[in-house]
Amino acid sequence: MWSNYALALYRTLSRHRLYAALNTLGLALGIAVCAVLLLVVRFEAGFDRWTPHAQDIFRVNRTMHQPGRIAEDEPSTQPVLLPNLLADFPQIKAGVRLMGRTVTIRSGATDEYEDVVFADPAVFDVFELPFAAGAPRTALADSNSLVVSQAMARKYFGTEQALGRALTVVVDGRARDYRITGVLKDLPSDSSLSLDLIARLSPEVFSKVVQGQLTDWGSAMLHTFVRLRSPADAAAIQAALPAFVDRRVSHGLIAGPASRVFDFTLVPLTAVHFRDAKTDQAMRPGADPLFVGALGAMGVVTLLIAIVNYISLATARAGMRAREVAVRKVMGATRGALVVQFVAESVAMALGAGLIAAALVELAMPGVRAVLGEPVRLSYFGASGAVAPLLGLCVLVGLAAGVYPAIVLSGFRPASVLASARTPGGGRTGGRVREALAVFQFAVAITLMVCTAVIFTQMQYLRHADIGFRREGLVIVRDFGQPQVAPRMRALVDAFRQVPGAIEVTASDRRPATDSESTTNVKRLSNPAIAPDLTMEEIGPNYASAYGLKLVAGRALGSTLRMDDFALTATAAPELRDQVNLMINRSAARALGFAEPQAAVGEKVQVGVGDDGRPQIGTIVGVVEDVRFRSPRRPSAPQFYVQTSHLGPDDQPSPWNAAIRVRDGDQAAVIQRLAQVWRGVIPGVPFRAETVQAALQPYYDPDARRGQLFAAGAVLSGLIACLGLYGLAAFNTARRFKEIGIRKTLGASTRDVMRLLIGEFLRPVLWANLIAWPVAWLAMRAWLAGFDQRIALNPAYFLAPAIAAVLVAILTVADQAWRVARAEPAVALRYE
Repeated sequence: MWSNYALALYRTLSRHRLYAALNTLGLALGIAVCAVLLLVVRFEAGFDRWTPHAQDIFRVNRTMHQPGRIAEDEPSTQPVLLPNLLADFPQIKAGVRLMGRTVTIRSGATDEYEDVVFADPAVFDVFELPFAAGAPRTALADSNSLVVSQAMARKYFGTEQALGRALTVVVDGRARDYRITGVLKDLPSDSSLSLDLIARLSPEVFSKVVQGQLTDWGSAMLHTFVRLRSPADAAAIQAALPAFVDRRVSHGLIAGPASRVFDFTLVPLTAVHFRDAKTDQAMRPGADPLFVGALGAMGVVTLLIAIVNYISLATARAGMRAREVAVRKVMGATRGALVVQFVAESVAMALGAGLIAAALVELAMPGVRAVLGEPVRLSYFGASGAVAPLLGLCVLVGLAAGVYPAIVLSGFRPASVLASARTPGGGRTGGRVREALAVFQFAVAITLMVCTAVIFTQMQYLRHADIGFRREGLVIVRDFGQPQVAPRMRALVDAFRQVPGAIEVTASDRRPATDSESTTNVKRLSNPAIAPDLTMEEIGPNYASAYGLKLVAGRALGSTLRMDDFALTATAAPELRDQVNLMINRSAARALGFAEPQAAVGEKVQVGVGDDGRPQIGTIVGVVEDVRFRSPRRPSAPQFYVQTSHLGPDDQPSPWNAAIRVRDGDQAAVIQRLAQVWRGVIPGVPFRAETVQAALQPYYDPDARRGQLFAAGAVLSGLIACLGLYGLAAFNTARRFKEIGIRKTLGASTRDVMRLLIGEFLRPVLWANLIAWPVAWLAMRAWLAGFDQRIALNPAYFLAPAIAAVLVAILTVADQAWRVARAEPAVALRYE
């Protein structure tokens, strides 16, 4: 029986090669696209699931509800949070704080910057990480212990056998000798944690300022992870957190119930990757769950398009096998046996397409890894092997694609088929089904085209959007905040100004591509009820001109007026000693209740108290546009600027970074000259500089990379739809060949015939737009809502793909229509 089925399939495919090629290629492309995109989704969704007891581990996220600011979910928490959680919740088995810092590693004659994670000794009770050498329980026994990854051991010692060796680490300007007490196996690539160097979180390691912050509810500077005795305890702990906050948070810090300001949330470790896109020295960048979900959905719908192709072509050509079915029935075949035969043929074709798809996936994976910048793995066997899922997918595709055509084919009646000279084609019902399937195909394809156009335009917009300052030609030199740099800070800035190619030099305590900020309550004196929390930024002279800030009202802070310089107010007259001029951004003007930026100029605000306990009064002299130093997904913070010329030696001085405006096209040369100046002034500290464009790139790259995959999937899904349309056009024109001959005999022109045939295939494309547009609009509105800066959804994004779909449909069927329309009527009338 099965050999008979195989022979029938072979004869069908060999006689109708175009049909076989279109079906096989369509299924192969559909399976390949689906497999690749689902591999990407599995990689993204699999982050941290390899961690032992991952279901028991949670990160504590913090939300601050501050006046005048949008509440944001933050991964950073206060150092004092964990000890209080451990004291109040016995459901917590263990907890750990992770604080990422950039330090200097001294190795021989060279110094290098590295990211170190300072952690509590319980880090290996929470995360049971695999050790290559050393014991987890004693790895962080004292403040001089250091755990390194195998990669770091190879980098600094040339071997993974690093246990007992020493490294000198400079933290906050102080050198400390660490002993290697453990070597971690390199973590998998799908890990949210970045743990190449782990040291003990000990207060004595840090500066006095940081030591104070470690016991302060007002400083959120690290990550807090807890391991519960059971994941079921998470709900009870979450419900008790507001009361915990009211009970534990210092009442001197907040007036009234602290839970109105602090809000903590338990986030499962397996959800951290999708929780936010922010990163620091301890955590890797996350992913947008909507975008990743869209990639998975695209893979599924692309496969559906391929299945619909198969169904459309199989039902359209059902009449070609009508007599075969009739003869088999006359010879005793039951309808069930025929259904099994045709479904088996479909599964066999799907398995053949699966082999081609496997080859396509193998060829595509290097490109996918290059585009994503992630080592997405493709293994064939084992627990995560692809062979079994691919076989299952092929069988499922074969069943889904073959059932309906099998029912249609097996339903032919032998008497009517054998007695008729006409080939049955399914009648009006079959035509409507095929048209509905074509509408579905093009609705999906047009939806993906619209989404691709919107995603591409949004990515381009973000790369060139106004972010409040001129990013081009701006170089940031970091690490001015280190104590060994602070005494020479003024000399460095003055030397930078003499570098050829440097147009302007300034300094500030914040830099582009940083999420850290310090907020201060600012009270409007003319209306004390308005007192928002604003981000404070200390800046050096020439900041506005060096960054290219856009002034919208008043003037920028200058370098000649005493009241513009906070450092000089201490020497002012007693009545002016506690006053300073300020500059605010547009969002701060709104937060302070001013209808227009101009109305804020000249207004006085209180910005805390001075060292003598007297209120510190600020006069707003200028308003600038909002500056975006962080992700385009996050709103611009309301902030004010205080200028200071103080660049002296403090334990933790501000400004932290220098910004140098350079001539266009001269950035690389200027950075080399700046490095020479740095080494001449501070030879013992590594130089670290980057362009602002390079610093901001990580905020835009992940979405742009996934957008490239989305665009490739959209193109391939459209190609699959066109393959099906071409096959239907070939069948339809052949079926109507004699009809066309009669029409031409009766006077129809070639143009009339072309219009008739092409119009028949344009109708489902036009109907598809009515379905695709609202679906694409809803999907893209939801995706764009995740960006603070975004494009508007205008009709062009919908009309352009619609026109493209119409043109593609015309080009797809035009060749078949032209050949039939140009045929001689005599040839057509003798057809069949």
